[in-house]
Amino acid sequence: MKSSRVVITGVGIICASGLHREDFWSNVTAGQSGIKPLESIDTDELRTNVAGEIKHYRPEKFFSRRQLRRLDRASQYAVIAAREAVFQAGLDLGRLDPFRVGVIMGTSLGGMQSGDRFHRQWLTRGLRRARPSLLLSYPIHTPCDAVAHYLGLKGPRSVISTACAAGANALGLARDLLVSGRADIMLAGGVDPLCLLSFCGFSVLQAACPAPCSPYSRSDGLNLGEGAAVLVMEPLERALERGVPVLAEFLGYGLSADAYHPTAPDPGG
Repeated sequence: MKSSRVVITGVGIICASGLHREDFWSNVTAGQSGIKPLESIDTDELRTNVAGEIKHYRPEKFFSRRQLRRLDRASQYAVIAAREAVFQAGLDLGRLDPFRVGVIMGTSLGGMQSGDRFHRQWLTRGLRRARPSLLLSYPIHTPCDAVAHYLGLKGPRSVISTACAAGANALGLARDLLVSGRADIMLAGGVDPLCLLSFCGFSVLQAACPAPCSPYSRSDGLNLGEGAAVLVMEPLERALERGVPVLAEFLGYGLSADAYHPTAPDPGG
């Protein structure tokens, strides 16, 4: 179904401000910050010890033990957010053509937590005693593959890794696939875990703010966080035909790259 109008009918999210959509919105509108002292990473030699770390997360509520042996934390977050978005959109995936439902995910790190663990085991135990199965969860495409696998999606699938713009770029590509008629429904969003690599990198760049940042306020850097957000996107005609609420319309997007500097934006805009 080709359509020039694409709408959003489902939203799923898990992050430091909430383990699901309603929790997130309640905390954000109440001014509750998710930026707090970090517990999962040793930050003694780093520039900051605060981050948007997901607290009180119990993976066994969402996955079996067998599934957890195969799912990196980032993949878990992506699947949880995707399931919530599909539920809100009222989709019965079992009654849809799986080859017409796709997923696009943006991520900077993918399964980097597993990569960190393997590297640490290699350094402390030696290569022969490092657990090779961790490398199966490490590649950057694993969160997107996990969403497709657990939801049974066989349509267009892609991973975008364009740093901070990855999630937004994923939405744009999903829209293009819908407008061109290459898919009937798309799940699109972004996911990233907290890991030592990113903390070390931003500390070396002197870009990590030592204190919690506030929106629209001056800061001495940025705060890192973790989580996932996924949207269900579909042509307006299909949403109206299904009789589901339209949350928003995706009017368009733009992409640019000024090639000014690897980490700094062009001060001229």
